[in-house]
Amino acid sequence: MTLDDQDKIIPTHSSIFRNMTLDDKDKIIPTHSSIFRNMTLDDKVKIIPTHSSIFRNMTLDDKDKIIPTHSSIFRNMTLDDKVKIIPTHSSIFRNLTLNDKVKIIPTHSSIFRNMTLDDKDKIIPTHSSIFRNMTLDNKDKIIPTHSSIFRNMTLDDKDKIIPTHSSIFRNLTLDDKVKIISTHSSIFRNMTLDDKDKIIPTHSSIFRNLTLDEKVKIIPTHSSIFRNMTLDDKVKIIPTHSSIFRNLTLDDKVKIIPTHSSIFRNMTLDDKDKIIPTHSSIFRNFDDKVKIIPTHSSIFWNMTLDDKDKIKIIPTHSSIFRNMTLDDKDKIIPTHSSIFRNLTLDDKVKIIPTHSSIFRNMTLDDKVKIIPTHSSIFRNMTLDDKVKIIPTHSSIFRNMTNEVWLPVFTS
Repeated sequence: MTLDDQDKIIPTHSSIFRNMTLDDKDKIIPTHSSIFRNMTLDDKVKIIPTHSSIFRNMTLDDKDKIIPTHSSIFRNMTLDDKVKIIPTHSSIFRNLTLNDKVKIIPTHSSIFRNMTLDDKDKIIPTHSSIFRNMTLDNKDKIIPTHSSIFRNMTLDDKDKIIPTHSSIFRNLTLDDKVKIISTHSSIFRNMTLDDKDKIIPTHSSIFRNLTLDEKVKIIPTHSSIFRNMTLDDKVKIIPTHSSIFRNLTLDDKVKIIPTHSSIFRNMTLDDKDKIIPTHSSIFRNFDDKVKIIPTHSSIFWNMTLDDKDKIKIIPTHSSIFRNMTLDDKDKIIPTHSSIFRNLTLDDKVKIIPTHSSIFRNMTLDDKVKIIPTHSSIFRNMTLDDKVKIIPTHSSIFRNMTNEVWLPVFTS
């Protein structure tokens, strides 16, 4: 069809428009479920659908061309001026090229794929958007406020992404400060961070395959997960509650300071004061002095402690130690309810628990290795020197080889 004057077509439901040329304003105003394909629009206010429209292979040249209000799909479109598309709910944008500011302002549940954005304020969705294979070149490109997904994106300036709840970031490259500031439940995967203040989530974030190069990169406050990360300077990660750290490499002091319920797996620590959690932490595979000072309910698995200067591990309540190697004095001083499994102890005063400890499959080689004071259980142990075990109350010994052991009270 060729339309030459105003008010030519005003359908109200389920229309299909293909290979049309529109030349004046107010040409098409469908109200529900329209499909637009291979169209050329030349003046303002050409198409104003209100629900469930599909736009494919369209060229738009002036402002206010398309204003859908619900559930639109945009594919292979070229937009040249401001305020081209303003959908309000559930739109899908694919293979779009946007050249000026304020091109797309969806308010709920939009999907953006294979898009190129060139100026600020291009996309401002407010809920549940998906961004895939996008390139962003200036500030304030994307400001979603809830439940967005970002995949395969390149970000080049500050304030690119500021989601406030439940965002997912995958395969992102970040180059300047304050790139991502999410406040709840974000997922970060395969990211490269190059400057300070890149990520400041406040609750329930997941970080996978991240590379961090400067201080204060990540400051989550609750329930974060860190996997396959490399940390290179001080104060990289400061979570305050319920974090999980897996396959981390730490190179300077004060890298991780969680305060509650953290899990550390397959980590390498190289300097002092690396980890200072205060409650309910899990530690696996460690290396140097004054590394760990948890205060309650910690689990230590597959650890190697290598340096002198006592106070390697000082948990105060309910710790579990498994598959550890201890090489110098004062390595472990738990105060309540610890479990020790598959430990090798080489010097004096290695373990001094004070209440309710369990020792299994241990090898002890020097004096004063274990001095529990109440309610301990010893299983499958080999004792080789004097004063190895001095429990003071209610201990159980099973399957042991004893050369010298001296209980002070009834055992």
